[in-house]
Amino acid sequence: MMRTIFVLMTNFVLLSNSSPIKNFFRVEKFSCFVPKAAILCLCVNFIQPAHGGDDKFKNLDSTSIIKIVSDDIEKNQALVTADFTRAIYDERCKFQDEISTYEINEYIKGTKALFNKDLSYVKLESPVELNENVLHFKFSELLAFNIPFNPKVKLEGELDLTRGDDGLIIKSREHWKSLSF
Repeated sequence: MMRTIFVLMTNFVLLSNSSPIKNFFRVEKFSCFVPKAAILCLCVNFIQPAHGGDDKFKNLDSTSIIKIVSDDIEKNQALVTADFTRAIYDERCKFQDEISTYEINEYIKGTKALFNKDLSYVKLESPVELNENVLHFKFSELLAFNIPFNPKVKLEGELDLTRGDDGLIIKSREHWKSLSF
């Protein structure tokens, strides 16, 4: 889908008469040597998803998936913002904590509504490790709720991310170890 939109936009830009991209590619100067369609194909090939046409990062090696998950937790604060790299998750992934189980869209919507991302914080307490098909790590977090006075809760726990046959995460399971108010 994303590639299709890019192809249409690039085609429009390259064929339009007043285009800043046209100057970048200097289309007028070498159009007799390189057809515009060839330039378009080059552009599309450079932006293709590296892991398949469906924009999912399937069968990533252990180093890559560990780096993505680590960055999602520490940089993106994914457990309190739901800002994670969706391309490593199957769209049917289940997110389970000590309270309930959620579909991916329900988890994102609920997490974004529940926590104040500016007052909450997540920290990795152990490196992300991959054993067979399960990514595992320990975490601690300060959760500030999106209700008046932003009450806070400290939580420590572990998270298991189970990968399916295609390498995408099919289950996220939080195990809470301690909770303090």
